[in-house]
Amino acid sequence: MTLAFRSYDMYDYKMINAPKTIAELIGEWPTVREFASDIECGLEAAFQMKKRNRIAPHHWARVISAAEARRIAGVNYGC
Repeated sequence: MTLAFRSYDMYDYKMINAPKTIAELIGEWPTVREFASDIECGLEAAFQMKKRNRIAPHHWARVISAAEARRIAGVNYGC
């Protein structure tokens, strides 16, 4: 096995375990309160994001930064 192939295997493994919905993404935090704190929004707003399975566009930069800090795979600006 070459190094490139191993790198691909590791990437693929991380992506398989990446959250597939917004609710799953928020569920990667220990609590919704911690998610809200990390992205600097109100607790009720965070609960609504999880309930609606939607994050407002103006929160995404902080969500991506917070997910990266917590090493949550698959969260990026994806085009």
